[in-house]
Amino acid sequence: MDDWEGFLETCTDEEYVLCDLVIDGEAYTSAAIRAKGNTSLSQVASYGNDRYSFKVEFDHYDSTKTYHGLDKLCLNNIIQDNTYMKDYLSYRLMAAAGAAAPLCSYVWITVNGEDWGLYLAVEGVVKWARCPVAEKAGGSQCPRRAASAPPAAA
Repeated sequence: MDDWEGFLETCTDEEYVLCDLVIDGEAYTSAAIRAKGNTSLSQVASYGNDRYSFKVEFDHYDSTKTYHGLDKLCLNNIIQDNTYMKDYLSYRLMAAAGAAAPLCSYVWITVNGEDWGLYLAVEGVVKWARCPVAEKAGGSQCPRRAASAPPAAA
């Protein structure tokens, strides 16, 4: 994104903006990004900070685009958690207990070559709540999620 500073100035509008992403060396063009949140969005703005949480939609401008089958990704700033672990551990514990839980991973974000910081990437709700691959196969467990789920305790 050429005008990152301009984007940050309009984050409270929660409007999607065209962007290109590189994730683990793979380029994704024509994705969409916007700031996300309610309380956290207003808190970041009131603190005079620019470390917003973001929502990325890979298919916002082109419905055929995904990131390995994922159409939405939340990038949580986790600024209200000094341990940076509460959300991550909660999602992992829910998944280990067999509850529906989004996939998540820590990510280090850079913007135009500049370090932006540590975020928690969380799978978009739409994809983990309903898995088209499992539905076509007549099953209830999404194979992408099953392959990445931690083994159940014996």
